[in-house]
Amino acid sequence: YDCAGLPVRCLAGGGSVQMRSYPAGLAQLVRGWTKNIASGASAAAPVPTLAAVLWLCVHHAVAVGLLLALVEAAGASAGPPAHGHPALWVAAWVVTAWHLRLVLRRVGSFRWWTWAVFPVALLAFDVVFARSLVATLRGSVRWRGREVASRGREHTEEGA
Repeated sequence: YDCAGLPVRCLAGGGSVQMRSYPAGLAQLVRGWTKNIASGASAAAPVPTLAAVLWLCVHHAVAVGLLLALVEAAGASAGPPAHGHPALWVAAWVVTAWHLRLVLRRVGSFRWWTWAVFPVALLAFDVVFARSLVATLRGSVRWRGREVASRGREHTEEGA
């Protein structure tokens, strides 16, 4: 959407048009997201933020639930499984991964296996978000070789 709220489509170029936000690679991406993601989340509208948090919670629940069920099944304990039957968690994994596949197809160009190993990306997101939260609470982040006031701190200082 453009600034007027109207949808924007690229009609020429098709698959030839690409953009890479962080051309220097993974380290630059981590620094960029560390700089902005926690303060951006705190400034986002409540309803979309709640939807995003719930969506992430589902992914966490499926990843952790399957891991716990598989660990429990490997231990071959007697009695009913405390974390649910592994087959139910595998089914939840398939549904969650398939949904993620559909989302990823709409937002970018990703390798086929990206959606299948979503807990790896989820863990990376958790680490980067935690780094960003710490930096935001500290009041500054390191960006391109210098300390920059975090967004939350800028707004607080501007309002003072």
